[in-house]
Amino acid sequence: MSGTTTERSRTMKPTIEQIQNEIEQLKELKPKIRHYSAFGDDNRASVQAQIDVLERGMDEDGIYNRWDEGERDMNIRDAALGALQWMTNGETDDGETGLAEGWKGLVQE
Repeated sequence: MSGTTTERSRTMKPTIEQIQNEIEQLKELKPKIRHYSAFGDDNRASVQAQIDVLERGMDEDGIYNRWDEGERDMNIRDAALGALQWMTNGETDDGETGLAEGWKGLVQE
């Protein structure tokens, strides 16, 4: 039964407190992560997009209206859509428990 409870808690919509906590973690991580990926993607802009989605409660239309520059904005838009997915149902694409967890591997020492 405990596996079922854990699985269920991972896929439930986050509470306001959990969203606030995630925003704080993302803000703390943002200046610490590698600014650009090997492909030139702006990691910090992607983190900021996630913060914006969580703070403003943006929906899919709002995301596409803000980051609509095709290929140039694709990585940022994907991060924003990931935040919307997490905010909606508590799930992340990489199976992490929160958005910040997915960025911790890019922290520069």
